[in-house]
Amino acid sequence: MPASFVRRVEDCISKIVREFRRNPELFLTESDLKCRLFMELDSDPVLSKEESTQDGRKTNYVHCESSYFVFGRLNKKRVDITVVNPSNFDFRNQAASRKGYYFAEPSIGMS
Repeated sequence: MPASFVRRVEDCISKIVREFRRNPELFLTESDLKCRLFMELDSDPVLSKEESTQDGRKTNYVHCESSYFVFGRLNKKRVDITVVNPSNFDFRNQAASRKGYYFAEPSIGMS
């Protein structure tokens, strides 16, 4: 993942940390934290942009509850929030995932 994307994600995380320090009661549960981080990432003008995938479809960069392959096998653990360049997605590869998509590295996963 290019450094510019890593910086965008880090900036969003920093904003959530500042919000927590200002008012921790906004974050009553882990899900509150995940939702606020997702909203922040998905409001970023670059990360929210819909772009073409390998098979010509369109998606954006930010997704929830993604599955990863580890050493060629589907890991049953899901990643809470994933940032992936849309050009790394391929929705033709139905066998690659129960949900019918595959994405190549690099990516940023947050659990």
